[in-house]
Amino acid sequence: LLGFALGSVQPMVMSLLHQITPPARHGEALGLRLMAINASSVLMPMLFGSAGAVIGVGGLFWVVGCAVGGGARTAWRMGENHPAESPQKG
Repeated sequence: LLGFALGSVQPMVMSLLHQITPPARHGEALGLRLMAINASSVLMPMLFGSAGAVIGVGGLFWVVGCAVGGGARTAWRMGENHPAESPQKG
């Protein structure tokens, strides 16, 4: 399920990168995306493994859960700033 979810989101991320970057910088944006993905594949297991050894696995889950909750709240607020256009009756 995780692979399916990540694979279905990839086209949207690529489209977003092409929309928000200047035309001359598309390659740089895609390179930075790939670099971030590869770096996180190496760093995240080491980071979470170290944190789990220090504070325990239960504490680590609570920290990650709070971070996800905070990010969801921020994303929700960003959506309020840009309401979807509703069709006009007329």
